Amino acid sequence: YSEREEQTIIIDGVCDLFKLQLSRIERRKIIRALINAKMRSGKCHISYKIAKKMNFKKILILTYKPNGVAESWEDDIDHIEFKDFIFKKALDLSEVKFDDDSDKTQIIFASFQDALGEVRDDDGNIIKESKDKWNTLFNQKIDLLIKDEEHYGYETERSKSLLSKLNYDFELALSGTPFKAILDGKYDSEEVFTWTYLQEQLKRRI
Repeated sequence: YSEREEQTIIIDGVCDLFKLQLSRIERRKIIRALINAKMRSGKCHISYKIAKKMNFKKILILTYKPNGVAESWEDDIDHIEFKDFIFKKALDLSEVKFDDDSDKTQIIFASFQDALGEVRDDDGNIIKESKDKWNTLFNQKIDLLIKDEEHYGYETERSKSLLSKLNYDFELALSGTPFKAILDGKYDSEEVFTWTYLQEQLKRRI
């Protein structure tokens, strides 16, 4: 199926931003973008198209809401454009890692809670803070980190500590309601790509 106009605008915009930031002598260590888009705007498909256009081969998707979301991410690679994509759930793996010898585009989908290793006792106290199966990934280069549902929990100290252990240059945040991140000035205006309910309704009236 062909892209909708608003999807193409976001895909091209994010890729142009990534390339521009990469070409700058003075740039942030992490090159990032935020897609602020309504539900059913196709954020999974958009993300995969960005990865393909940028030739990213090792992609890690982290989410605080894995239930139901994993199916959307997996189903979206069932498309001729993504025939060379491999999807793996970290929850099903005893060791989380990319295959360095593969020429395929590898997607690792993971729950942030699983990455943090939040094993708790009956009183809610954390009794284990990390999982050994993540140690290999900490030593691998990741082409693109995707933070799904950006408005959940990524700013806690434990979350920041985990992200600091990952080796990546490009970050793509996705959310339908990233109001706090925008109000706090976390993203510059050029880093935010928006498709809202209002924009959709206005387009339908044209």
